[in-house]
This record gives sequence, C-alpha cells and structure tokens, in this order.
Amino acid sequence: MRPSPILIAIVVQWLLAAFLLALHLPSLGPLGGFNLAAGCGLIAGLVLYCVLAWELAPLASVRKPSKLLLFKCGFLAVTALAEEIIWRGFAFTYLSRQDGIVAALVMTTIGFAVMHMYSQGWNGVVTHLMTGLAFGLAVVLSGQLLPAVLLHVSYSVAVVLASGARVRLVTA
Repeated sequence: MRPSPILIAIVVQWLLAAFLLALHLPSLGPLGGFNLAAGCGLIAGLVLYCVLAWELAPLASVRKPSKLLLFKCGFLAVTALAEEIIWRGFAFTYLSRQDGIVAALVMTTIGFAVMHMYSQGWNGVVTHLMTGLAFGLAVVLSGQLLPAVLLHVSYSVAVVLASGARVRLVTA
C-alpha cells in the first residue's frame, strides 16, 4: 500500500509540530502551559503507534473492526495535537503579537479550515471554520494551548466513535 500525498502531508505536519516543540519557542505564550517534554513524548509515542499500527490496519479492518477504530482514533489524536501546535501554538501566538488577537483568530481559523479543503472539500471547510474558531477561542479564553489540544482531540475522537469505521483515512 503506497501512502497518499495527504498522508505524507500529515506526517510532515507531525514532524513540524515536534520540531516547534523541540525549539521550545519560549516567547510563545500558550506553549508555556504545555510541558515541553510531555508534548514531545506524546507526539513521539503517537507517531510510533500510528506507524506501527499502519502496517496492521488492513488486517484489523478485516479481522477486528474495533482495532481499526482504535487506530483511527490514535491517528486523528496525534494529527489534532500537531495541528494545534502549528495553528494555535505557533501561528496564532505570532500573529496576535503582530496584528492583534481578533485578526490572529480570524486568520488562523480561515487557514485551519482551508487546510482541510483538499481532503474534505467545501463541506470540510465550513465544518472546520466552526471547529477552528472554537479551538482558537479556547486559547484566547484560557491563555494556554492545552485546552485547545484537549478540545480538538476529544472532538476528533468523538467524530470517529460516532461514525464507527466509516471515517476514511486517505491511504491511496
């Protein structure tokens, strides 16, 4: 099975998030409440899980749908973490210092939504405008990245659980 461009982009996104955490970005406020070692450990563990589970996913889908469901939850959880580090931890913080909180919230919400257009079309953009705004408001209201990460991960896992094995991860 050959990885799709979307899968490659997701892995690159995970690596970018790990790199941003590794730099520590001490000047970026929301990362202050997110322990650097815990964040790097979480990303490394989830990436390892997803890489190893990727090989087993075709078998799991045939033999045990529950394992495929678990794989999809793990995959989307690490992707949610990476997206929050990039969009709210880095982009939002940088833009809010340059252009203000409202402008940063609008720009990162739109960027986050448009990023999902390739894999989910215009319906995905509309959905992610709403979720991106919610995740951004979690950072604005708390002053921390962790609430947005938890909100995003729980939302993604809830989508998978609500739809069962029907959530499609792009693999070809």
